[in-house]
Amino acid sequence: MSAETGTARASTVAPTGTPRLAASRPLITHHPSLITRFARNRVAVLAAAFLLLAVAGAIFAPLIARNPPERILGARLASPSERFLLGTDQSGRDVFARLLYGGQVSLMVGFLAAGLSIALGASLGAVAGYARGWPEAIIMRVADGMLSIPIFFLVLVVLASFGSTLLNLIVTIGLASWMTTARVVRGEVLRASTLDFVTAARALGASAPRVLLRHALPQALPSTIVAASLGVAQAILTEAALSYLGLGVQPPTPS
Repeated sequence: MSAETGTARASTVAPTGTPRLAASRPLITHHPSLITRFARNRVAVLAAAFLLLAVAGAIFAPLIARNPPERILGARLASPSERFLLGTDQSGRDVFARLLYGGQVSLMVGFLAAGLSIALGASLGAVAGYARGWPEAIIMRVADGMLSIPIFFLVLVVLASFGSTLLNLIVTIGLASWMTTARVVRGEVLRASTLDFVTAARALGASAPRVLLRHALPQALPSTIVAASLGVAQAILTEAALSYLGLGVQPPTPS
């Protein structure tokens, strides 16, 4: 009996030379966050710092500028000094003060015109991509027709006809630059309309506005944000060119 017991024990004990398999552990991959990846890009950090500095200077212009931007205070074309950090212009006004206050006007025109353009373009593009049929054909043909006309000359004609006020400038730039956003949003809505969760929402009886606003249109948000950032820059450049030609922001308002 003792021999049988010894044999049983020997069969249950693993040989000492046999390697033991370690317990398998899941591999965990750590992906850097968006902020970490942004911080590693020196060019992006420098560009963001310069942009924030320019925006802060425009916002806090009344606290930074020593002199009013529209008042004639010194000699014409004076060199930089302690009183006039960047000198004076051909009329004797402080260039540094006009630079800061002009940033306010440019940012206001850029953001408001781009906001109007994005709102109109996203709405029309969403309707065209979801409704299909004749609404899509009409919206896209109007967009194609307006894209065939240079935006700058279109804005130039409108301002020369109706006056170059600040309100007309913002509205004209916004209404003349919605076409690209409409095309982008239309494409994203067309793509999202074929996804499974959108099809499931329709099968469950969701209304067309709910499907469009809650499911299809959010898929176009990343592309819309990119279009908005480009639209702000385009609106500022258009305003600057029009002001150079005398049809933008009228003097003595700085721009």
